[in-house]
Amino acid sequence: MSVSVEGHFVSESTVYRLLKKGGLIKAPRMKGFPAGQEYHTEAATRSQLWETDASYFFVSGWGYYYLISAL
Repeated sequence: MSVSVEGHFVSESTVYRLLKKGGLIKAPRMKGFPAGQEYHTEAATRSQLWETDASYFFVSGWGYYYLISAL
């Protein structure tokens, strides 16, 4: 996306970079929780280790979709 100002074009990334350099943009706050040093319970076999993840994303014209995976 470009913006024309009196015959000059400025890209969105240039504006962002200049605002950040001037201290006018705050760092995004990340939601989450810290990882532990080790598992709470130890697995006796390989089949006892599981990993899950859940995320959602927006599809224009359709709405939000949730993706939940287990490994």
